[in-house]
Amino acid sequence: MEPAKVSRDEGDVSPRNQSPAALEHISTLTSSSGSGPQTSTISRPTTSNVSRRRQSSLSRPGTSATRATNRQTIQWPFMHGGVPEDAEETGLGSPSSQQPLTSNRARRATWQHAKRESTATLLDFVPDYIINYLRGETPETLARKREKQNTPDPEDVAAALKQRFGPDGFFDNGSTVSRLDSVASHDDVEQMLGHEGGWSVRSARGFWASLDGWRGGIAVHVAIAGVILLTTIIFFVIAMALEHGGKSRIFEGSCDAAQHLNFGLHVAINFFIVALLFGANYTFQVLSSPTRAEVELAHAGQKWLDIGIPSLRNFKFISKRRAALAAILLVAAISTQVIYNAVIFTTKFVPAHNILIVTESFSNGATFSDAADSNAVGLQWLEIQALQELASNGRLTRLNVADCLEQFSGPYQTDFSAVLLVADNDSQRSSLLQTALPSSPLTDLVNARNPASVTFGADKITSCLARPADVTATVCAVDTNDAVLGAIILPVFVIIAASVAILAIQFFSPLVTLGDALGSFLTLEDKTVRGACLLTKADVQQGRWASIIHQAQYYIPTNHMWARSVSLRRWAIWAVIWAALVAFVSALLGIALQSGDGFANPISGLFSDAKASHFLVNPNTAHAALTILSSLPQLLLACTYLSTNALLSMYYLSNELSLYAVPGASLPLRVSSRHPVGAQTSSLYLSLPRPISWLLLALWVCLSLFLSQSLHPVVLSFRPTTSGASNLTPDRLILAPDPTSLTIVLVLLLVVAALVLILGLRRADSRSTTGEDGKPMGNPLVLRAGSCSAVLAARCRRLASDRDAAAGMLGWGVIREGRGGGDFGTTGFSSIGVWRVDLEKGYA
Repeated sequence: MEPAKVSRDEGDVSPRNQSPAALEHISTLTSSSGSGPQTSTISRPTTSNVSRRRQSSLSRPGTSATRATNRQTIQWPFMHGGVPEDAEETGLGSPSSQQPLTSNRARRATWQHAKRESTATLLDFVPDYIINYLRGETPETLARKREKQNTPDPEDVAAALKQRFGPDGFFDNGSTVSRLDSVASHDDVEQMLGHEGGWSVRSARGFWASLDGWRGGIAVHVAIAGVILLTTIIFFVIAMALEHGGKSRIFEGSCDAAQHLNFGLHVAINFFIVALLFGANYTFQVLSSPTRAEVELAHAGQKWLDIGIPSLRNFKFISKRRAALAAILLVAAISTQVIYNAVIFTTKFVPAHNILIVTESFSNGATFSDAADSNAVGLQWLEIQALQELASNGRLTRLNVADCLEQFSGPYQTDFSAVLLVADNDSQRSSLLQTALPSSPLTDLVNARNPASVTFGADKITSCLARPADVTATVCAVDTNDAVLGAIILPVFVIIAASVAILAIQFFSPLVTLGDALGSFLTLEDKTVRGACLLTKADVQQGRWASIIHQAQYYIPTNHMWARSVSLRRWAIWAVIWAALVAFVSALLGIALQSGDGFANPISGLFSDAKASHFLVNPNTAHAALTILSSLPQLLLACTYLSTNALLSMYYLSNELSLYAVPGASLPLRVSSRHPVGAQTSSLYLSLPRPISWLLLALWVCLSLFLSQSLHPVVLSFRPTTSGASNLTPDRLILAPDPTSLTIVLVLLLVVAALVLILGLRRADSRSTTGEDGKPMGNPLVLRAGSCSAVLAARCRRLASDRDAAAGMLGWGVIREGRGGGDFGTTGFSSIGVWRVDLEKGYA
């Protein structure tokens, strides 16, 4: 009896990858050692073929050949463990039969009677596991061969398939395979795949292999945070050893050296805090990403979640513990931006100039009394006498009243060591009318509401006499707030603890990246969106989710700019935060330019003894409170980064998805798992490509640094100018804006806005659909108005025969044409091939 042969359809072509399940469906006829070569035809049976085979097995008795073919086999060690031929398939109907790229198949564990008895040889009766043993094969070598067979070399696959493609990479009449040499933007594909390209390396072992996926990314951030924490603890221990009055002095010397040291320390501090913010945001995105079970629960209630971006909205649907952990992590990260910048402050030591109110006769040597009623601060008699002699000899500098008020009403001045206010008073008892607290602002002593008539009490001030100060180098110091330095340890520890806690959950598998979501929905279909393959976020938000199921949906073409991938709400949040920071910086810059001397070196301009604008702080305020107050703008900067990161992540999430619909697309899924399957790739970044992340890192380090220099916290410590005199003037606390640093911050904020807007003007590749004139019309895979789990699930349809699609090279398009009469076509992902979406046809 002739053996049954399996026919092959004319239009069938090979898939890109052949799964173990597909290999089980291959049936070949072996040739006899004593006869000529025999040909065999290979095909994968369709569902209808399986049904007919089952019916025939029930309607007639099997022949010897069919009994041998359908007999129960034993799973020997060398047997390929695939799915049986008659395994029940789910999903959509199978396409035309397929042929593997390679003819090598796994040998069966038992002999199979597939030819006439007269042509059988001894080898046909020997089990294959014995043949494999005699050939020197082991289970490991066979497994490697099967792995190599299932993941053929990309170049060989491309060469084999290029000959069968249509001109545009879509199905053309008899063509059923899309092309591999995608004509999508090479840069976009490079960013999506990372450095590994389209094929993951399976030979990597050890530490570096564990750094793939979100767990590897969090592990890197934990290591960085650990180094920062250790450095902080070391400095805290050293500071406590040098502690005096709640602060520790790092340096005391020239002001130029002190300011350069202060600037250098802030460079390191701001690099640390930006690294902590970046790492915390990365971990926050993982924590706020939903699991498949959470997505299913939300979809069952007609709700949707964000996937692929950091999201506060997901808190309503994810685990409460995870939501609480994510919130604590975010608060800890933002708090480090303020507290770390409050650790360092500078102290400037300035001379405390004496202030005397005298009569005109004082300069002529008239007698004076140093009693308490005319010498409230208790200046030494010798100091008063020395000033009288200088005034009598004309060695004091005479100033008019207006210049005098301007010179001696600031927080400090270093040009003069004493000032005498000459009052219109003819007192005969004493030419010294009163003394004031050294370095007190003159505006606090006199009535200057009328500049033409400045008075002290009832006496009019007619002029001023000032003693020039000795030319000496000004001394400055760099100090630390020990309490603040100790407090920073807690939020850094919280960041590390939260990150380690999420790593400790062994079976936590969130849908972090786009590839995670697509792979999950392709492996296990979401039935809540079945029959709505072109579902949009607008349908979901407007409550049309259930009503369009199994109804014809038409793709409405549109030219999509990246900016439309972001929802209006997210745009509004980003714009408000960015505008608030710009308004604050601009206002501070206006104040600094109006009352200061203009631009100066941002490192040491403040302490150049130039007149600068300033804000006086209550002298009873603690030094720690002063520095924290100066660092509060960092809160706005941190929120600006978080909103900018989410916005750019949405750009690239939509772009990554749209690449699968580009004509000729053949791309793997980029997943966050450390163990990608098949052609899948794994990378450390989640949605935002690393070049963009590095650009944001550089921008935010500079922004944070110069924002910390934009509002200097300064402690003015006054020293008496008279030898042996006690210091009567308390420290003065000021906040001094720096115009140069503020200008740099403003320019960098404009750069950030330009980056966001320029990227937003990019257009998605619209060649997925074309009009009658061949003009590109749009891309059905772009995400409009933000991420939406329901939309992603609706796009993830596949053929039942393409059960391993998630592990293959994928394209998106029409995977099944409708037959009319209410039977609509279906769009989805396929590793076999797709048709172009027809604008005039409906899909469900």
